[in-house]
Amino acid sequence: MWNDCEITEIECIFVLFDHGVILSSTILRFLDWLKKKDIERFAYLNWLLVRWTKIRRDKNHLPQRILK
Repeated sequence: MWNDCEITEIECIFVLFDHGVILSSTILRFLDWLKKKDIERFAYLNWLLVRWTKIRRDKNHLPQRILK
């Protein structure tokens, strides 16, 4: 499982991508790099990009973290 810093890092990257701050060519290169480096974090970011944009209500809304 990831720590808070790693989750926050991926969520910040998602917000940058989703707000159009980063060029699409750079996004594709980053996703390819992340897929090779850490498939689990890639899967989370990909889920945020593909699914979360369809179900969130506002630009800054992210999934809630479950604390154990």
